[in-house]
Amino acid sequence: MSSSSFCTGAGRIERVRELPRQILAKMETMDVAIGSPKLWTLAMQVFGSEQKADLWLHTSLSELQDHTPAAVLEQTPDSPEVEAILERIEYGVFS
Repeated sequence: MSSSSFCTGAGRIERVRELPRQILAKMETMDVAIGSPKLWTLAMQVFGSEQKADLWLHTSLSELQDHTPAAVLEQTPDSPEVEAILERIEYGVFS
């Protein structure tokens, strides 16, 4: 069974338990230390992959005065602004 397939039972539970370790391991190897595992997890959920989340984190946003989310998170690890933007994207609120 591939890691991208859905399953029920113990196999799925074990993969869910592994996720926090995978997230922390990825955070340790990133160019920019994302201050909040919660926001990194949310970014991966919203964008569907590490690569897309990482691209978004390093893209300048007008909502952040043309700073990148990663730069904001360097200064304020649990930035409510970055979290709010991710939540708006997740729920399709663009205004």
